[in-house]
Amino acid sequence: GNSLACRAASRALDSLADPSFLERVRATSRRLFERLEASLVHSPSVLAVRHLGLLGGIELAQPNHPLLGWAGMGLDELRDHPSAGPLLLERLQRRGIFAHVCGHAWNTLRVEPPLIVDERRCDHFVAAVVSAVEWLDSHR
Repeated sequence: GNSLACRAASRALDSLADPSFLERVRATSRRLFERLEASLVHSPSVLAVRHLGLLGGIELAQPNHPLLGWAGMGLDELRDHPSAGPLLLERLQRRGIFAHVCGHAWNTLRVEPPLIVDERRCDHFVAAVVSAVEWLDSHR
């Protein structure tokens, strides 16, 4: 209800109503997910890449290596959850990317950049995901 918050909300709504802004968001989404799909299509660790606009997910296969399961890490209490997503998150964090898995599906990496994300950051994200997935592939 304060004037600063109302002014910020008004400017945000003006941006969202601008057709050129929305076209940039669509172009960024197409480029980001085309690169992810092309880079991950042959990975045995990736089951699917899905998205609608800039909101998406990368579904991962559970690694077969016994040390990459929760019991192998001494976390048997998590045995009902897949470890592939959290393992990928740890690899992404090493590259300076803070990400999440879906709360109901720990094998799915959430892809949800801000609407104003630039190409450089998208390229960094794709490179980091590819590197992390290659690590998962090498430990299957």
